Amino acid sequence: MGRNILPMARHHCLILTDPHDYRSRLRGADQQVMILARGDYRAELTHLDFGNVLVQRSRQSLPHVATAGAHPELTSIVMLSDPHQPEIRVNGVDAGHCDLLVLAAGAEHHHRAGADSRWGSTTMRTAQLLASAHALLGREMPPPSVTRLVTPDPAAIGRLRSLQERGVALAAAPGGLHANVATALRHAFVQTMVDCLVADQHFGASVRLDGRSVAVVQRFMTRVEADLGRPLFMIDLCEELGVAGRTLRQYCLGHLGMSPNRYLLLRRMNLARRALERGGAATTVTQVANEYGFGELGRFAVRYRQLFGETPSATLRRSAGFLRHGPARCGPPMAAEGRPATFRCPA
Repeated sequence: MGRNILPMARHHCLILTDPHDYRSRLRGADQQVMILARGDYRAELTHLDFGNVLVQRSRQSLPHVATAGAHPELTSIVMLSDPHQPEIRVNGVDAGHCDLLVLAAGAEHHHRAGADSRWGSTTMRTAQLLASAHALLGREMPPPSVTRLVTPDPAAIGRLRSLQERGVALAAAPGGLHANVATALRHAFVQTMVDCLVADQHFGASVRLDGRSVAVVQRFMTRVEADLGRPLFMIDLCEELGVAGRTLRQYCLGHLGMSPNRYLLLRRMNLARRALERGGAATTVTQVANEYGFGELGRFAVRYRQLFGETPSATLRRSAGFLRHGPARCGPPMAAEGRPATFRCPA
């Protein structure tokens, strides 16, 4: 009898060297990454798609700040993949290996992570998740209405972490997943996801991550993205956001680990570096510096070298003659029609 492979159990493992490529390949959320330290960026992103359940595992090499918006029809739970890695600061709260981040459908969040950060997520359509919970619990489970940091029974999060590792390992084996194995894994993920979402009601605690400081920092980050090509001044930002300068600084330090001005500088520097890396024969350092609001070329070059370990002209020279055309892949090549797209949902 031939081996019965379940078509819906798809496994992709990607190696990415550009934060923008990482953003385009992440599924279920639109995440924007800003690098905070010099070094070669490398991200490993694994998708395990069961059709109605999506499992993702990620590893990023450099310290970074990221902001993400969840898909409006999806609910996700996220955890640190390695129980020995440092905590990640999410919406101003430290999340460790015993915590689960519950992302409500359509919610936004931001986080700051150190070098070699690793996380894993399990995602379902909210309607399917609630229907499954009703079947398993015999009662209605209210949908997550806000993003929360949950500390469930350690056994529940341990099962989820083990299940993710086992599922990815089995999917990566030669021949793929047998239909019966894929079905068993899919049901195990649904069961464990429901267990984790209801566990805090009986064992642990949860913290809402939607307070005033979260909203202000999220609006600040959105405002920065809207006008990166010109300098922004604190007096204008505070007036638009409706907060005092001291309050905005306090919130940014607590959530992002830096002042508003430092965040703005790093964001523009990251975009300038990308423009230089993707530059063509007609691109100049002066042109890129001016495009992102750096009027003094000398100061721009000094700050650029401090952050990235090379001069802007060195980055531009490296880009001459070739452009990086997307990620390298491990495992079998992925057909063009099978490439995951931003916001692609589990069926």
